[in-house]
Amino acid sequence: MSKEQLTTIAATIVALVTILAFLWDISNRISEMEKRLGALESAVSANMESISELRVDVREIRGIVNSHLDAHATQAMLGDKTAESQ
Repeated sequence: MSKEQLTTIAATIVALVTILAFLWDISNRISEMEKRLGALESAVSANMESISELRVDVREIRGIVNSHLDAHATQAMLGDKTAESQ
């Protein structure tokens, strides 16, 4: 083989090794991103569960507040009727 052919083969091997290293790096980065994505999906799922629980709590609190408001309104109406009858 000539010196030029050997140089071309060596340059091709170096280029292939460089490409393989680049692809290896990309593969590792993709794996890392998949792990992060899994963690984020878990966090989102947990947050959605918490939000759902908070919505239930808010509904319960609204019910309690509305019951108290209704009770006060009823007492106020009864108090007005008592004052009118006197």
